[in-house]
Amino acid sequence: MKNAKSNTKERLLNHAAQIFALKGYHQATTREICKTSEINITAIHYYFNDKAGLYRAVIAETFAELPRPEIGTPVLLNCNSIHDAMVKFYTILLRPFLANFEEKTFPKRFHFVHNIITREQFEPTGLIDDLILIPANAIHVPLNAILCKYLNVQTMTDEIHRLSFTLTGIGFSLIHPRHIVNHMAPNLLTEPEWQEKMITRTADYAVAIISSEATKSQ
Repeated sequence: MKNAKSNTKERLLNHAAQIFALKGYHQATTREICKTSEINITAIHYYFNDKAGLYRAVIAETFAELPRPEIGTPVLLNCNSIHDAMVKFYTILLRPFLANFEEKTFPKRFHFVHNIITREQFEPTGLIDDLILIPANAIHVPLNAILCKYLNVQTMTDEIHRLSFTLTGIGFSLIHPRHIVNHMAPNLLTEPEWQEKMITRTADYAVAIISSEATKSQ
């Protein structure tokens, strides 16, 4: 009985993710989701209360299955150099995702959820803002701290935030559009010890940018 309930809930989440990604929150209907899932509509009320609850659950439960980079601020601040700190940052940030890509263990609905979050930028619902901010804060707060330290900045500024988003984007740019990277540079993600090389070189690029910003502020 427990497995049947778990399977019902999982089917709802998987089909809901696909429909929300395709149509958006407002155009998707619980009736269509249940029809596609071949599940009675009362199941949505039983598991998620309503459409909004289902929408939040699609994001929250997929996030729960993904690796969570635990980037501790003290870990970065205690590094001997900015390069060591950025290597540590990218290692903690990217290793779990790289491992999941290699083992193909991402949740079935991961790519649909990625599309839903992208869609939120153009059709904001306000229903999942808090869910998106939790992992974002876990990444940016420690990175902001290390940038303030090495740039000798006492309080956060828009320039630090801009730099932080840029450095994070550099790391993720070799993960999310992976098929594009493989198409344009097929050896990049297959050469021996490519993960170590990618992390080290990404840290090199980050240090170059940070050093440039330090020079500008002098």
